[in-house]
Amino acid sequence: MDTGNGLQAHPSGVEQGGFPVYDDIQAYDLVEIVIAHRYQGKGIGTRFMELIETKVREYGGAMIQLQAVSDEQHNHFYDKLGFKNCSNLVLKSKWLV
Repeated sequence: MDTGNGLQAHPSGVEQGGFPVYDDIQAYDLVEIVIAHRYQGKGIGTRFMELIETKVREYGGAMIQLQAVSDEQHNHFYDKLGFKNCSNLVLKSKWLV
């Protein structure tokens, strides 16, 4: 894991994120986690997220936040890890093409 906005590569996948600071807390903004298709369903993603959580705690992070595709597979994965939908945030986008 990188403490900046770096990309960490592993044989089974990649992780990218950084540490924004909000008022009185430090959060870890998990930009992306990708597990190679052939490694999915083997517990590697779960272990990867557990390692990320351990590192975030070591660096003083109070929370992990992320954006994910809203489908059954992603919801199941993040729900089982204890992630909750934020009721006070909304993702906004504007197509330019």
